[in-house]
Amino acid sequence: MHPSSWLTSLALAACFATSAQAETKFNLQASADRAVQNDTMTVILSTENDSADSQALYALTNKALSDVTAKAKGHASVKLKPASRRMLPVYSGKEGEDQKLVAWRERADLQLESKSFLDLYTLVEEVLKDQKATLQVSSINFSLSDEATQSVGDELYAAALKNIKHKASVVGEGLGKPEIVIDELSFNGPYASGGAPVVMFRAKAAAMSAPSGMDSGESKVRVDLSGSFKAQGVQPH
Repeated sequence: MHPSSWLTSLALAACFATSAQAETKFNLQASADRAVQNDTMTVILSTENDSADSQALYALTNKALSDVTAKAKGHASVKLKPASRRMLPVYSGKEGEDQKLVAWRERADLQLESKSFLDLYTLVEEVLKDQKATLQVSSINFSLSDEATQSVGDELYAAALKNIKHKASVVGEGLGKPEIVIDELSFNGPYASGGAPVVMFRAKAAAMSAPSGMDSGESKVRVDLSGSFKAQGVQPH
């Protein structure tokens, strides 16, 4: 065989082998989720009062909030978040008419949070049974704490990774290129959704159900995973 013909044949064989072993790139997505019992209870206490004296009204609201803060010191598990307050003028007459300022109205909302349902319930019960208190239960909500969400998320990442690797293996087998190389992975989450709200309350102590009668519900924790892969191996002929 002429040397040039031999070299040409060798080059063609190399190109064929390279083509046969060429990698195939593809993208996949996978996710994993789990329902988890909510571990955090949140109660919002609200007070709303009117007064012709704005300073007296402000002091009244301060007193109500301070009383709760003082009572909360005996409940170590309960966290209080800064109260939101809003004071608005109250006018006489209808809109568009000659109106006069006759009073002030202030509303304040105080959020209490705890992983100990019993401890928080006991505190709220103390507040509501105070005959001088102007506070009412505005809402109760159950949710999953950030710590629990992250802990479950760490476990779900392993499950999501197993899922996406299985999918990649199936794709590679289908392509006839069983050797899979992970090119890039992107993790998102964990996300928690589905907290359990309890109906809004306006009454006093009778509105609070005992902790044993409360269903905290579940939240779904989810993680998402996307990745790019390379399938390699000789394509059968």
